[in-house]
Amino acid sequence: MHCELSTTGRLRLDTAYRCPACRFGRIAMMPLMEVMACDLCRHIFDVDLGKQEVKMNGSLPPLSWRWNGRTWHDPFAQGPNRLDKLVALAMLVFPAALVGGLAWRFGPPPDAPLAWLPPLWTALTFTCHLGCVLLAVCSYYQFSPVTFAKALARRLQQRLATGLS
Repeated sequence: MHCELSTTGRLRLDTAYRCPACRFGRIAMMPLMEVMACDLCRHIFDVDLGKQEVKMNGSLPPLSWRWNGRTWHDPFAQGPNRLDKLVALAMLVFPAALVGGLAWRFGPPPDAPLAWLPPLWTALTFTCHLGCVLLAVCSYYQFSPVTFAKALARRLQQRLATGLS
């Protein structure tokens, strides 16, 4: 049974909404329960109609989203400020520049057997720090790339199954 997703109005149990966790599926009320579940990522959400909020069961820390009438928002998010962005940029640039500068200044001669190692080490330093920054951003915005990828794969699998039958 397919029902249209709600994009306006107050949060209600008898209406389907876009899933705040995977952003692809839809959450709807589970029969005989006062919870909502996503049809794609399979997460279960406790619903607080007074606060217009859903909370994901089984996640540490507990993830929650507030319905504003059109979209889901993190009730505690205030958005990154200028200092947060500056710290993230410094965390990316400074370590890689330090490793790259030291490798350039004190590195092996160009004809040495391991001359390829310093540039690789600099790139790995940047990549690892980029991963740390992306992990912090995903955590702040309550976005799970793994859940997103699983939901996307499940959606593709469903489309292929309906297309072949």
